Amino acid sequence: MLNVFLDQLREQHEWNDIQSELFHNQERRLHDRSLQDVAQKRFLNLKEKMTSNEEWREKWEKKEASVEEVKSQQKEIIELKETLQQTLRRNEELGMEMARCRLQYSLLTLTFQFYLLGKLNQSDKLIS
Repeated sequence: MLNVFLDQLREQHEWNDIQSELFHNQERRLHDRSLQDVAQKRFLNLKEKMTSNEEWREKWEKKEASVEEVKSQQKEIIELKETLQQTLRRNEELGMEMARCRLQYSLLTLTFQFYLLGKLNQSDKLIS
């Protein structure tokens, strides 16, 4: 009788451990999704700011963007890149292959934009 009770107690304890682990995994996935959503929104806002804003586009084409603007954009891109790298690491842990590919693409795009901003900064220095 005592053995049956102890077996049931162990089974209940194992069941509680499994439920707890599933709950924590679900929380982690939700947190990772929210980080990814935030990074994606910031990336889209930055992309919109860089491409749709006519005044910015004119400054870009005329290379009249100030060094402060370029540094501000670079800082924002670096922050986004770090956020994307953190999310990428978390997604790899969870085995989310599709999300990993999208994040790698976003990271590559940000790296290219960072490179372009660096080139713009160099050309501004040469013009000055």
